[in-house]
Amino acid sequence: MTNNLIIGGGHVGKMLAYDLLKNGEKTTLATLSINSYEDIRSVKKLKLTLKNELTDEVESGDIHGLNLIMFHGSEINEEFKESENIFICVPDIPKLRLEILQKIKNLNLHNKRFIFIRGGQGWIPYLATQLEVRYNPQNCSYLMVEDSLYGCRFVKNQISYKRKYSVNVALLGADPLDSINQIQDLLCNISHPNWPSLVEVTPVGLMFDALGYIVHTAVILYGPNLEKTKAGIVYNHYIEGINEELCAHLEVLDQERVRLAQKFGAAVMPFKETLGRQYNVKVGASLFDTLSECKNVYKSSSPTDLDALKNSRAINEDISALWVIQHLASLFPGEFEETLKYAKWISATCESEEISIDILKYYALTIKILAPSVSEFKNLFTRHEPIHVVAASSLHKASMHERATLSISI
Repeated sequence: MTNNLIIGGGHVGKMLAYDLLKNGEKTTLATLSINSYEDIRSVKKLKLTLKNELTDEVESGDIHGLNLIMFHGSEINEEFKESENIFICVPDIPKLRLEILQKIKNLNLHNKRFIFIRGGQGWIPYLATQLEVRYNPQNCSYLMVEDSLYGCRFVKNQISYKRKYSVNVALLGADPLDSINQIQDLLCNISHPNWPSLVEVTPVGLMFDALGYIVHTAVILYGPNLEKTKAGIVYNHYIEGINEELCAHLEVLDQERVRLAQKFGAAVMPFKETLGRQYNVKVGASLFDTLSECKNVYKSSSPTDLDALKNSRAINEDISALWVIQHLASLFPGEFEETLKYAKWISATCESEEISIDILKYYALTIKILAPSVSEFKNLFTRHEPIHVVAASSLHKASMHERATLSISI
């Protein structure tokens, strides 16, 4: 039995805790908000009912054995030191991830596996600028997961979930702890013997795998959808929130994402093929056709109102990634015009709706300073010498002290 620490009390963090406990693993979950703490504390007492949305199988279980703590409490340092596997399940939002990274640095941890779910288009290159890649005196491993191991939703003790058939992962730097095999064995269970299927790709490839900046943000800020949200009308994001015209534009942006990845030596799939890989859905001739096959896969609801939209992951996580993509696209003048126009449209829309996004440029600003050219960006993932760390104080230090106020569970 190994000690496992999960940071983040959202849907994925809770589902991961369930799977680890089901396998008899000692598990601690640290939440960053009191609301999540109280929610999980109440769920711990209940019997859980879990329905697999892909197979309609139903099982029951519990998380009675979960050690629940607060990230900002007195117990967290000891849990970091005692845990072999540390799963970071908070969204890839700068002010959340940076707080966790600072804690890791301050504790000077050794022989740990850090598993970031999700790896993130902003986080992967940013972390590469902060770590001594390939030269790792702490003997730690850094495993990036493309998005999440599941799609899942907890409504009190009722859980709907789907396990992804295939999940891409990447190692940032050396891996002295055999992380991919160890994590795969840790989560495998007789009830799902072929899951998880972790497929190793390059860090750059994993970075370009993510496309929330297209399929999340563009949909919620699309004019007709934005008007629905302002009116308090909730819609299914991937079913009612799309049409053929919008999907055609998303597909153009997706094609540029694939081409941009190629510029950095990475081969990534178009979104519709990713859907086939992850959920085994029929891949249609167009993105719209493929999403039409996903009625049993995607049941995500839109934000309930404009305030919820402003505090959503589609803004705070995905726009942060967009600024990194914008920087990389700008290194090839005249080649990625749709992506650059899209970034301008997002910026203008957010300004008109008074959605604050300046703080979300933190990753991109750091990367522009430390890896301003194509070759320097590529070198982030191949160099063997220690990387010089830029202090956070040089990049909007004041704004980093803000606590996150988000309508998501952390």
